[in-house]
Order: sequence, then structure tokens, then C-alpha cells
Amino acid sequence: TVQCGQTAILSATPALHPSRMFLEVVVALLAIAGSLYFYLTRHFNYWKKKGIVYIQPKFPFGTVQDQFLGKTDAGSAGQKIYNEYRKERGLKYVGGFMFQQPSLLVFDLDICKQILTKDFHHFVSGG
Repeated sequence: TVQCGQTAILSATPALHPSRMFLEVVVALLAIAGSLYFYLTRHFNYWKKKGIVYIQPKFPFGTVQDQFLGKTDAGSAGQKIYNEYRKERGLKYVGGFMFQQPSLLVFDLDICKQILTKDFHHFVSGG
């Protein structure tokens, strides 16, 4: 009861029950995790859109997971990729991902020469 001279403050929203608050926090965390996952994997279909054969990326490392985790060195990983995609499949290039950044691994020397001379201006901005 409110007596004369006192102000009553009424909340427009009822107090949250702890289990409901827990549920809302879990839903918010799942939404954030899902958004982060989709943000970090948004480029993983880059080579598919271009119609180029690519190495299947693994979240969040792309195609460099084994090197990043120290399971293999870059030279051994490169040799494995070369053997699988150049020798076995006869491809001249294959797409890959350095974390979320698309990268193109070129095996054919004529294509390398063309990229480094005639078409250099198309690739220079990419680093």
C-alpha cells in the first residue's frame, strides 16, 4: 500500500524468472555463435561460384589446418596437394583458403608466367 506522500514505482515488465533468463542468454549466445560462424565461412564457396576445383576448407582454418596445428609443414602439405591435384587429376590449378582468404595454387608453368607478366595487374592488388 502507498501512503500519503509516497510514490509507487511499478515495473512495466515482470521480473524475469532465473530459468527464463538462462534460456534467453543461451539463445543469445547461440545467435552470436551462429552469426560468427556464417561470417567466418562466407567466402568458403568462392571457388565453387567460379567453377574452379578447390580443396574443401575446414572451419576456421580453411585449407591450412594441419600446418596451423603443427601436424605437417608447408612443404609436405604442398607436395601432398600437388600429388593429388596435379599428378592424379591432371589439373593446372586448384583453389584453396588461407583461413577465410581464397587463394589459387597454380601448378602449370605457362599459367604462372602469364599471371606474373601479362596479367599481373589483375593480381597485384591481392598481395
